[in-house]
Amino acid sequence: MLFVTFRNKLLEARDSRHRALLRALTVRTPAVLSLALNIPGQGKTPTGSAELFCWGRDRLERSFSGLVEFQGGEDAAGHYALFLLGTAPLLAKVRCLALEESRPAARLLDLDVFDRLGRPIDRALLGLSQRTCLACSRPAKECIRTGSHDQPALQRRIDDLLAPFRPGKAVRRPDRGAA
Repeated sequence: MLFVTFRNKLLEARDSRHRALLRALTVRTPAVLSLALNIPGQGKTPTGSAELFCWGRDRLERSFSGLVEFQGGEDAAGHYALFLLGTAPLLAKVRCLALEESRPAARLLDLDVFDRLGRPIDRALLGLSQRTCLACSRPAKECIRTGSHDQPALQRRIDDLLAPFRPGKAVRRPDRGAA
């Protein structure tokens, strides 16, 4: 019964985020960017995830001048934010991919870019391969679909990636004024 409750709350959160995206698309802007975290399993906000999320937000603010937050918060799916961008969607996606690949933990960032019509700008559109699995080098979608990895193995990998962002480590919540 707990899993059914979790699943329903997760679906409700995704629906709410989608409605927010549709509202953001009514603002005439070249692109909308969604920032979230890719944390598999039921624990969507493990220790260090808030710090990683803030780090990602800080890097987006540095990468995109005039970035405007439309909506954000935390729900059953974890931390999220929607931003309005004055940047062309393809260029925005290229910058987001560079951020996702900038350090190991950034692999947990989920940066989705949508054009003004709500179409997602994905890796295939840029001629790139699919995102790889957290635990192996195969496409993530394939491992998710087949259940290739058990939750404890994925959790160990997530814990390793988030370790530098845990309180008391070198990386902390970014100071907005820091370089």
